[in-house]
Amino acid sequence: MRGLRRSAPARGGSDGRALVSLVREQGRPAADRTPVIVGAAQIAQRADDPALAREPLLLMEDALRAAAEDAGAPALLAQADSVAICQGLTSYANPAAWLAARFGATAESVLGSISGTSVQQLVADAALAIGAGRRELVLIAGGEAESSARRLRRAGGKPARSCAEGPPPDRKLGVQLTAADWKGPDISAGLSSPAACFALFETALRHRLGLSVEEHRARIAGLWSRNARVAAENPYAWVRRAPSAEEIATPAPDNPWIAAPYTKLLVANMVVDQAAALILTSAGRARRLGIPESRWIYPHASVQAVLVREVSRRDTLATEPPLARVA
Repeated sequence: MRGLRRSAPARGGSDGRALVSLVREQGRPAADRTPVIVGAAQIAQRADDPALAREPLLLMEDALRAAAEDAGAPALLAQADSVAICQGLTSYANPAAWLAARFGATAESVLGSISGTSVQQLVADAALAIGAGRRELVLIAGGEAESSARRLRRAGGKPARSCAEGPPPDRKLGVQLTAADWKGPDISAGLSSPAACFALFETALRHRLGLSVEEHRARIAGLWSRNARVAAENPYAWVRRAPSAEEIATPAPDNPWIAAPYTKLLVANMVVDQAAALILTSAGRARRLGIPESRWIYPHASVQAVLVREVSRRDTLATEPPLARVA
């Protein structure tokens, strides 16, 4: 299974009330309702001609089909009873329903928010639904084709996009922003991007740690350079070169300041043509599909705290007391 490590289940009972309690005792067969990940895949598209690039929906379809192949059960896609998609930069009305129709599945459609934690939330939601017996086979995917789209627009073209209109998804997960959320004092002050907000938190953390500006920049650039070395060995990574810490920290024409202390190389990149997918099912369904237990990955636990509060309303930017209490 690409990029995932299989592990033995954690210890616990099987009363169905919580994810952790659904994982089997060591050495005993997993209860039928135990949630397991059985397939995973990644897609990286590098189209020479952006006009021929596949759109995000098709990349997500490719990833889900590859995940089903990874599970050794391509036919399982038609058996899905839920499809969950991470919201991306495109304006698809209901990408989950579109994909379900492509696979011939009668499935609930779920849309996650644009967030760095959206995937984890969808995985946890799927695992809990499987454990409670509400779902048996869940497809999860996300994807972007923004790199080829921007190249095509610069050339005067218009990227093709399917499913722009249609009924809303059956469920939405995560924080769903409204027009009113973009009219507050923080937005007026220029705090409209994650990089701008995180830069303030980063600076507050630097002060709390007693580091100079130079020491702090060297520290975060060093961390990112180590991550870059890992990415350079990953065929699915979008940027496969390994810039040095000095190159990452130093502003340049191709590495401009985004929001100090962040240069471009220190900021997450959504301008990619990539997709990824996971398939979760119950242990009972996995057995019936003939997927060997050696292929299963057991989600042991998932914890998430949601705290939506404007930066200007926080007493401190270096800590978040409510999250500390959750941890």
